[in-house]
Amino acid sequence: MAEVSWQRFEEGTEADLEAFIHQLEPDRPALIHLKGMQWSPRTGEILASMKPGAPLQHLSIRGAPLRFTGLKALARCPALSSLETLALERCGMCDALAEDFLWAHPFPKLRGLYLCNRDGIETGPLNDLCDLTATVLSLSHRLANLRELDLWNTEVGDWGWESIINSPRLAKLESVYTWNTKLTKEGAQKIKAVLFARRQAPVPPDPPLPTCWLHTDYDERNYSWTDEP
Repeated sequence: MAEVSWQRFEEGTEADLEAFIHQLEPDRPALIHLKGMQWSPRTGEILASMKPGAPLQHLSIRGAPLRFTGLKALARCPALSSLETLALERCGMCDALAEDFLWAHPFPKLRGLYLCNRDGIETGPLNDLCDLTATVLSLSHRLANLRELDLWNTEVGDWGWESIINSPRLAKLESVYTWNTKLTKEGAQKIKAVLFARRQAPVPPDPPLPTCWLHTDYDERNYSWTDEP
């Protein structure tokens, strides 16, 4: 099998990013990975200029001050519908913006969603997310193929996590990261009991659901994530 030839943008300026977007080849998958304080709200506007059908499969923005204006613009980007991975970590996300993203487009291919304030990212405004975002996630009919969800170091609590785990619209989740959130030990035990009962069901659903692993502050941490597709 031939190796995939990716179009990548990982270093440069906003002008370089704009040039990269306008030169995208439609038949090769694209990856954009941005990090640091050099990315401003204008970055969101530049990314939003991608045309429908652009071959963007992976978008990662970490520790960048896009804030409300930049993220609001990015939410309108039609190319988001082709994503397999979306990471907007410590960029100034809020509940209202998360709702914009999750309802603006279909995400038929999205498998990984990362809206966290990951340890080790020291720049950028914190994502201020709570149970409202969890509710939007649980109700969205656009995330049917989501496998991994990371809301590490946000304000989501027991109620929000329960709504996510119990959502029939997120039935394909395999890994959920709750570290340093408002999830209590009792809440974690309750959710894990639900997941255990699901695995032990005498009549499994058809098609069968994947095993969902809940990673909490009350377990040994085991995490790996890569910018590589």
